[in-house]
Amino acid sequence: MPIIAKRFQHGEWDVGSEHPGWNLHEGSGDRVFEARMAFTTAMDAAPLITLSLSGFDCEADGRVKIHLSYEKVTHKTFSVMIKTTGECKIHRVKFAYFAVVKDE
Repeated sequence: MPIIAKRFQHGEWDVGSEHPGWNLHEGSGDRVFEARMAFTTAMDAAPLITLSLSGFDCEADGRVKIHLSYEKVTHKTFSVMIKTTGECKIHRVKFAYFAVVKDE
């Protein structure tokens, strides 16, 4: 097992209406979808996460509202919270992540 994989990892994920629990393409108001992610190799400790939006498919009469954040970070998994509000209908989101274990 390379040491580097336990300190740094990155990936990209494409998620949308075909995933169970996806509700961002229906209704209006505040909506959130939790995408549970697993690292390919367990990290040495819970890492710091950076997220970037790399694509989306949506409908909006006005502003497009997509918010990405992360929660529940452990050395094996983390959750990406994808949020929208108002009349924005999100059918698909593609995002990238970078995880790094901070030196003590």
